[in-house]
Amino acid sequence: MYKTKVLPPYQENGHTTFNKRATSGVYLIFKKNTLRYVGFSATNLYRTLYRHFQKWDGYYMGQRRVIYKNLKDIKVLCVYTDNGAQAENLEKAIIIKKKPKDNPDKYEKYTTEPKEDKAYTTYTSAPTSDIIYNKKLKDEDNPFI
Repeated sequence: MYKTKVLPPYQENGHTTFNKRATSGVYLIFKKNTLRYVGFSATNLYRTLYRHFQKWDGYYMGQRRVIYKNLKDIKVLCVYTDNGAQAENLEKAIIIKKKPKDNPDKYEKYTTEPKEDKAYTTYTSAPTSDIIYNKKLKDEDNPFI
């Protein structure tokens, strides 16, 4: 498991910042330095993350979607995991512990189990990587983790 710095979803030239594809992980979306949403993907974190910045009607195949339109206040942190189960456990643990405003109430009734606590402990102790996809990107220090 490794995590990136908190960065805008798009670079100044319009290219996506988090280009690693076909990997599992968790993403945390911050708006004005406040955690607003946590999500995960078991197979393609890139595709799942960037759906939040595309035009949708709010629902997709019966699923509620949270869309962010004003990107100047948005920052994202990605945590790449070894497998989909680890990503799902980490997402659940972060939602339970941090209670982001834009997440559905799907974990409100639950408490973390040992597997989620283990994923969360690994996440909080993992260093933040200065290098994303073999590129150094400029950004402030990560104040969120």
